Amino acid sequence: MFLRAAQHKSWENTHTVQQYSIYNDPNIAHRDQMEDAYFYEESDNGECVFGVLDGHNGQTVVEYVTKSLPALIFANLKKMDSKGLVEEALKSAFLEMDEKISNEMTAKAQETGSTCTICLVRIENGQKVIYTANIGDTCAFLYEQNTANPATELTITHRAANNEEKERVKATGAFISMDRIDGKLEVFRAFGDLKLKKKGVIAEPSVSRVVLNTSNESPVYNIVLACDGLWDFAKMNDIDAVVKKNFNHAGNVAMELRNLAKSSRSRDNITVMTVQIDASILESNILG
Repeated sequence: MFLRAAQHKSWENTHTVQQYSIYNDPNIAHRDQMEDAYFYEESDNGECVFGVLDGHNGQTVVEYVTKSLPALIFANLKKMDSKGLVEEALKSAFLEMDEKISNEMTAKAQETGSTCTICLVRIENGQKVIYTANIGDTCAFLYEQNTANPATELTITHRAANNEEKERVKATGAFISMDRIDGKLEVFRAFGDLKLKKKGVIAEPSVSRVVLNTSNESPVYNIVLACDGLWDFAKMNDIDAVVKKNFNHAGNVAMELRNLAKSSRSRDNITVMTVQIDASILESNILG
């Protein structure tokens, strides 16, 4: 199978965020197909949603989710936002997405699936707010400029190391071998994987909400989303150092984190998305 070369894309001054950048590398020395994906979408009212996905056992599910999920998120937000049910809207969108896979891809999605982490950035009561929803082991961290505070983890990893997840799966009667459901699947929440739905694999996301602080001298934040091709191989201290060194340039953060993953001997596809947000800017930055 032909694999494209690594791609690096960067944008500035979008409607809602100040910069975002993506490094998407198949890592062809170790992988024979690219199963990672990403998206960035904005709504007419200034909200934006972006995400990183990591497929397994093929590209079928991850490609379908990448094309379909943003619209489902915005549609559910439109239905539920007037009631202040943003977290419920995100959960509903994920579950609806998985139901569509079950109904429309029954034969193709039996043993293939995808993790997913999305962030929604919006303005509530005069402040920028980040909602994060995730299934699986694609993670997101929030970094604040000019602070000694550690990065804030926005996601929950759904693997055997998470005792609550492990007990939840075991309660279905499934067995866990080598930290995998039935000895096969390492992530305990995912889109697709229809054969394992009765053994604890669900698509209900963990959801978090963070209000960005505007009282700091430099109220600028970076969000780093990445697949396990980064997190499983690079040390967190090294990741933190890269982000702090390149804080004002999202493109450099994404590129150097990809390089760090490779130098840390990553054997997986590598996708890194970095998004910079200035919490003090509350009006949309319309592209010319």
